[in-house]
Amino acid sequence: MGGQDLSCHLCGKAEESDIHIFFECPVAKKIWFGCSWCLRTDEVHPTNSEDILKFVLDPPPYGQRHEEALEHCSIKLAITIEAICNLRNTVAHDNGKVNHRTIINNLELRVQEHIAATCNGESLKPQGPLRSSCPPIGTIKLNVDAAVLKDHTQLAVVARDDQGQVLKAWSKEHILCQPMQAEASAIQWALNLAKDDRFENIILEGDAKICFDALNEISFAANWDPLVIICN
Repeated sequence: MGGQDLSCHLCGKAEESDIHIFFECPVAKKIWFGCSWCLRTDEVHPTNSEDILKFVLDPPPYGQRHEEALEHCSIKLAITIEAICNLRNTVAHDNGKVNHRTIINNLELRVQEHIAATCNGESLKPQGPLRSSCPPIGTIKLNVDAAVLKDHTQLAVVARDDQGQVLKAWSKEHILCQPMQAEASAIQWALNLAKDDRFENIILEGDAKICFDALNEISFAANWDPLVIICN
């Protein structure tokens, strides 16, 4: 008899563990980044299950927040982890398929419902910088991101309409390179995806300031390699 397969049920690329399934798995990363709170899990470094619990109950600072906003942040994190866990079980036991658009939209709806229940009927407003703003009417926003791993980089792009609904989400492995090169490659890939899907009015959003400044011709202080990618 062969040994038990311990690989991740979602990506099949690493041994499954709590840390991997919730924060390191490419499928989970795509869910975290695809949600309107756009969390980059490569900035989260839990080492055990207790750290994960602390991460949910006492989230890392994302700027100044009052207690209500902090509570909302914990709700978002807890429901996201629950959604990833449910997805893993569905794939492992029911041969379920991964549909990021459906998962993210359902996840955000559940978060809205839970937060609304804590507001005692008050109007629900986005709380804190974990919320991504909607683009103007008729415009599609492309959130782009890149993460540098041990042997490759991971690129991610999420398209949202003017209501904040996820239209599409993409991710792919890319060659190992410097962080700025990876960010520039993610931007280039997002533009190619927009062209392929015939998105007419788009806004690009990301945290690679040097790359975006170069695109806007504010500054060309970027290194040569990223500039070659940007100028393409």
